[in-house]
Amino acid sequence: MISVAIAPLSSEGLIGTAVLVEGTAASAGLPGFGSNRIPALFGRYRAASGEFVSAWATPEPLVFDESAWVSESVQGQAVRG
Repeated sequence: MISVAIAPLSSEGLIGTAVLVEGTAASAGLPGFGSNRIPALFGRYRAASGEFVSAWATPEPLVFDESAWVSESVQGQAVRG
């Protein structure tokens, strides 16, 4: 399952360190928004647990149908994905 968080994120309450292993690289397109060319930066991190986390950041305002997204909790942190 791919989960996309659409919100400013905070590291409060998270334990461990994540190390950037790929990027930061320019990206033309954000996952979760169909076929698009939204400019973004991409990076892949390795968490202390050994898991890899992909992250995209964009300064563009994002418009989406909120009813199509669900709230989830990841390690006690609320995200929308």
